[in-house]
Amino acid sequence: GPVMRGGFEADERLEVLNQQVASIRQPTKTASSEAMLSVSPSGLPPSALVAGKVTFKTEKANALQVPLLSGSFSKPIVVHWIYQETPVFVNVKDLSELGFLTWVAKAVGARLNPAGKTFNFDLDPIEIRKRAVATIQALPTSRPRKDDDAIVKNGQTFRIACLNALTAGQLTEALATAGASIRLELGPRSPLTNLALQRVRDLEQYQRNMPADSPAPRTAIGLLQRVDRSRMAALIVDSRFGIRLEVPVVDENGRSAGVVRLN
Repeated sequence: GPVMRGGFEADERLEVLNQQVASIRQPTKTASSEAMLSVSPSGLPPSALVAGKVTFKTEKANALQVPLLSGSFSKPIVVHWIYQETPVFVNVKDLSELGFLTWVAKAVGARLNPAGKTFNFDLDPIEIRKRAVATIQALPTSRPRKDDDAIVKNGQTFRIACLNALTAGQLTEALATAGASIRLELGPRSPLTNLALQRVRDLEQYQRNMPADSPAPRTAIGLLQRVDRSRMAALIVDSRFGIRLEVPVVDENGRSAGVVRLN
């Protein structure tokens, strides 16, 4: 699945006219996995802050992480869980602590709330969705079989369409904690219902064309003819932007018989 806590597929290079900030950014989408794994997370050394101003440049083998910055500034830092492991590369000179943290928040896709007794890096659900979509779009789709390739692409399209249909409040609820999820009922007026129907049809066609000896499940075949219309299907969205369908079904006697789950 996509990486949700350590490098979204986005390049947030940020410039200011007074040249105090040469750059504060996340790693680019061209950065290799090996290069990302070799980066050591760190905070700011004491020498980086002089008279309330930040002057610091990360080297190739190092990157800042927001939680590790706590203790360097005038107030503690509180970070939404999704930003805790995001690496940030900086090159700044004589930048105020508020200015520095504001640019870091923009780089990781958070909203900085400096009010109160802490600097809060709050969730920005719309920005996080944009980066999640970019990550999904960058995932490889090539598979040995042409049918496999097509269903992977269909799955990515379905995921993106579902994420784009969620409200900011729904996204916030789904990302409330690292293990959170939301359940959205697919009523006749839900914009997600048609997306779910098409996903079931795509999976059914794919499963009908699978090799006879394939051990993969065939749960989508005939599913739409077995739907229990007395109960609503649902879309489950989890905190790592996973999407799962739950379709209630009836047995051969027309009685309620649990649900079929499709990823």
